[in-house]
Amino acid sequence: MDPVIDFKGYSIKEISYKRIDDQSEIDVLKQSITDDDGLEKDFDRKIRIGTTEDLKSALLELEVSVYDLANRRTITCELSGQFNISDELTIEQINEVISISGVGILYPYLRSIISILTTLDSPNAIVIPTINPNYYNEE
Repeated sequence: MDPVIDFKGYSIKEISYKRIDDQSEIDVLKQSITDDDGLEKDFDRKIRIGTTEDLKSALLELEVSVYDLANRRTITCELSGQFNISDELTIEQINEVISISGVGILYPYLRSIISILTTLDSPNAIVIPTINPNYYNEE
């Protein structure tokens, strides 16, 4: 039996690493990442899924932004993963499978890239938490 999705690979769409030296810039960032309850977010995440018209291929884009204000830096990384899709899936099934299994496949690459890049500038690596892909989209 063929797999429902077949991971073909990923590419890095964008990486942005920024060291923040200006305190006023940190203050502005703190305001933008503070929620209505007064809690600062450590990171943001975005997910986008697209398919070809024939539903034979899918593209998953994951983006994570991490705010490490204690070390005065931020990093954003966006990856794009390509998948082949088995013939028997509907668009709804594809979206569900990609949002769970696809995220589970692609997220460790994104997590590693962030850790590796942040150790190049500091002994304090940013290690984003592992996730349960079943709940990645719920927040």
